[in-house]
Amino acid sequence: MDDALAAAARRHGGLMAQRGAAEHGFAGEPSLASRVTQAGGHFVWLSENVVQGPAVETIQAEFLKSPNHRANMLDSDMDSIGVGVVERGGKCLRWKIFRRRSKEFFSSTLDRCSFCNSKVLPSP
Repeated sequence: MDDALAAAARRHGGLMAQRGAAEHGFAGEPSLASRVTQAGGHFVWLSENVVQGPAVETIQAEFLKSPNHRANMLDSDMDSIGVGVVERGGKCLRWKIFRRRSKEFFSSTLDRCSFCNSKVLPSP
């Protein structure tokens, strides 16, 4: 577990709880790469899984059923994880960030949406 990734995940999880929706990002919110950098993380690649459900066990089972979410969880190139879990109104909102970190600690990367697997350049 990586502290910077977990901090970024908890912050975004809190925002998801406030808005009552599990989303990769909200209008006006910094990109995934920016959120991780602001939390002190260094990376060359990031992936994320975002979901809501009635319990952590149910969410984990749903992640494993989804080919893209499962691929993120089993990606052997990733070396770190940060998890944020927030409960609101009987629903659990969970956000996982996976990171591959280089020895050079590059500060820019591509974001990848775990649901649609599309690549998005981070904000400068």
